Amino acid sequence: MYFEMDRRSLLKALPLSVGGLVATPTLLQLLSSCAREKQLEWIPKFLNKSQAYVLEQIVQVILPTTDEVGALDVKAPQFIDLILSDVVSNTDREVFIKGETVFRQKYEARFKKDISNASVTGVSIMVSTYFDLSEEDQEKVAEMLSLDPSEISDSGTFYIYKYLCFIRYYTLFAYLTAQEVKENLLGFNPYLGTYTACTTL
Repeated sequence: MYFEMDRRSLLKALPLSVGGLVATPTLLQLLSSCAREKQLEWIPKFLNKSQAYVLEQIVQVILPTTDEVGALDVKAPQFIDLILSDVVSNTDREVFIKGETVFRQKYEARFKKDISNASVTGVSIMVSTYFDLSEEDQEKVAEMLSLDPSEISDSGTFYIYKYLCFIRYYTLFAYLTAQEVKENLLGFNPYLGTYTACTTL
């Protein structure tokens, strides 16, 4: 069946454009049925618990757990929290938090409930709003993201895209560099053979 797509094939075909996160209503139905909603079970280092919970929902939209491992299985939310805590600049942290704040406000205005009770279904609808775009609109978003925030008239949209693109990038980074994914899904062989010095040609 269509829904039983080989994740290995999907990863190879995964687009890197702005529109490559969520594409169709059919995909949203798939994510809603496959993703498992649960409470936060780890202690964030940088984010507060509410922010970390929303992060979990978003990474489930990007790479849900099916018959293959998903983003939660490789601890992508914990990885992103550590990146924010120990790696990126203060400016990047501020942009991330501003984006999270605007995303939270938009969610609560749309669904009339606190985002701390957000479901994967609701978050996937929100994410789709920003990433289910025509090619022309994708180009506009890419151009907008290349600008300085002071040059943007719609700062809310700018910060939401910065927030979601940051999460998407580091979710894929965490997933594609996880040992289980590299060895079991991507066929990575860590053993490259033996080295024999001083042999004749």
